[in-house]
Amino acid sequence: MKKGQIGTIFLILGILIVGALLVNFLVKPNNNQCVPSCTNKTCGNNGCGGVCGTCSSTQTCSSGKCVITQNETQCVPSCTGKICGSDGCTGSCGTCSSTQTCSSGSCINETPQEGTITLNGREFIFKKPSSGSNFPVIIVLHGGGQSADAWFSSNEQSQFVTDALADGYAIIAPNSGSPIYSSCTIQTKQWYYEKDWATLDDYDFFNEIFSWINSNQDLNSNRVYATGISSGGFMSSRLARSFGTSKLKAIAVHSSGDADSITHGDQSDLKLCTFGTGGTIPDACGPTFNNIDSPINTNHPPTLIIHGTYDGMVPVASGEHYYDELNSAGIQVTKFIKTTGGITACHSWFSESSQKILDWFGKYT
Repeated sequence: MKKGQIGTIFLILGILIVGALLVNFLVKPNNNQCVPSCTNKTCGNNGCGGVCGTCSSTQTCSSGKCVITQNETQCVPSCTGKICGSDGCTGSCGTCSSTQTCSSGSCINETPQEGTITLNGREFIFKKPSSGSNFPVIIVLHGGGQSADAWFSSNEQSQFVTDALADGYAIIAPNSGSPIYSSCTIQTKQWYYEKDWATLDDYDFFNEIFSWINSNQDLNSNRVYATGISSGGFMSSRLARSFGTSKLKAIAVHSSGDADSITHGDQSDLKLCTFGTGGTIPDACGPTFNNIDSPINTNHPPTLIIHGTYDGMVPVASGEHYYDELNSAGIQVTKFIKTTGGITACHSWFSESSQKILDWFGKYT
């Protein structure tokens, strides 16, 4: 082999060796090289200066997870117990009719206008003070032979309404239903207040009245009172016995008594007044006042008894008996028995009655 050829071979071998060394250097792993990692991460640093993802504008990245920011709470709509108003987010639980407003999730009637209100075919007259709100309510119940208008005519009963309105009470004066005792010639309208009254529409009517009061934002359903004279007084007693203090704060019964202690007969010869000690009712007439004890519920509302000793239609003994029943049962009760004045202590609304009733109701707020 010639000398020049040997040199060429060594040159080629040198190039190959240098090339191999260079390749080995270039492909040899660098133990300090960064390897990105986003395992179980949706955001944040990938460990090598990059990111695994980004979060929305209402979120921040925490430990590789997108979470709601501290000042941003996730809104969960809620309409539990609500039929109107906001659902707590951006939606609504419902809307009310054009005559109602939404209050605390319930649709309530707007401030009722004065006048005659009709509920399922039955009527009452509604009056309220000229200014203010959250009015307590007095339900006034007319006597037999009267209608609700009796409370707004020129008599002592209408004076009670005038005084009550001035004292800040709203007035509800219902009309009784059709005459019940067909043989009566003196009574054209009559409340049905006997023990089985829940089977007739008077019971439903008063339930509707209480619901109507509850639905009106200007009326205080926690302060409802009832009073009435004669048939209306017995009806006040029936309301007290049936609904108790769950509906009524107090009652006043005028020229009447316990609704459980009366039955009716033929009243065709009934006289408005008979004079003498206590007065009497002719045997041919009704009603019959049994004055028997009937259990008094502990939730019977506080009661004022007003009666006249010359009452010939409902004997004063009827009012006295009701007083004794309530007093024995531990119910708050007081009485005003008018003993003087002849015919003014008869079966009628007394001049003293209005203030005594308002004073009584004012004690129970």
